[in-house]
Amino acid sequence: MAVEVRAQQASAERATVLTLPPPLRAILEAEYPRFSAAEMTRRRAAIDNLLAEFAVEHLVYCGANRFGSAVQWLTGWPVTAEAVGVLTPEIPDALFIQHVNHVPLARRLAAPAEVAWGGGSSIAAAIAALERRGARPDRVGVIGPMTFEQHAMLAARFGTIVNLNRRYVRLRQIKSPEEIDWMRIGATLTDRGMAGLCDGLQPARRSRRARLYRARRHQRDSLFRRDADDRSVDRRANAIRRQPQSQSRRRRRSRNQRGVLGISWTSAAQFRG
Repeated sequence: MAVEVRAQQASAERATVLTLPPPLRAILEAEYPRFSAAEMTRRRAAIDNLLAEFAVEHLVYCGANRFGSAVQWLTGWPVTAEAVGVLTPEIPDALFIQHVNHVPLARRLAAPAEVAWGGGSSIAAAIAALERRGARPDRVGVIGPMTFEQHAMLAARFGTIVNLNRRYVRLRQIKSPEEIDWMRIGATLTDRGMAGLCDGLQPARRSRRARLYRARRHQRDSLFRRDADDRSVDRRANAIRRQPQSQSRRRRRSRNQRGVLGISWTSAAQFRG
C-alpha cells in the first residue's frame, strides 16, 4: 500500500511539472503557437530560390481538409475546408479559403498574407489574382494536392503548369534549428503521454482505465488544448467505461491477470516544420 501511495505521489509531481528551456516555454505559452518571423522569411527565401531555379514567376499552393502542408508551412494557416494561395516574389501572398466564417481567424494566423474568402471557387479567385499580377503562360508552378478540375482551369489560362511538389518535399527534409525546437516540444509531450499511460498500469487493471490515465495527462499538457474544460475528459472517461465487454472476455480476465500491453501511439498536431 505504501509503495502504491508513493508511486501516486511521484505521478502527481510529474503531472504538475513540464520542464522546457525558456525558448521552448515561450512557444508553449504563446496565444497561438507560431513560427517566428525569421523562420517564415527563411522559408519564403527557399521558395523564391526554387521558383528561380525552374524559371517560374508565380506559385499556386493549395490544400483541403487539413491536407496539403505547404499552406501552413508558408502562412501558418492550418488548412480547414480548402485553401489556395498565390505566391509572387516581393509581393504579399494572396490566400483564398473556405468557408467564409473561417476568414477572421485566418487573417490573424496567416498574416501578413492577404486573406479573403474564395467565394464559389477558390481556384478561380487564385486565377484572378494571378491575372492581376501579370502572370504569363508557362511561368506558374504548383505545390500541393490539386484536383483535375483545378488543374484544368489553371492550365487553360496559363499553359503548362510546373509541378514543384517533389522538390518541395526535399526542401522540407532539411530542418532549421527552430523547427527542431518544435520537434523537441512534441517529443516532450509524447513522453508525458507515455508516462501517464505507464502510471495507470497496475496488475488486474483493464486497459481501458490505463487509456483514461493517458487521456488525462495528454489533456493537461496538450499544446493546443491546454485551456480545455476537464469535462471533455470526463465525457471520454464515461464513454470508455460504457464500452461493452463480452462475458467470455470478463471470464478470461478473471482467470489470468497477466498480460502484455501493446501501444500504437498516434498524434495529430498543427505542426508544419
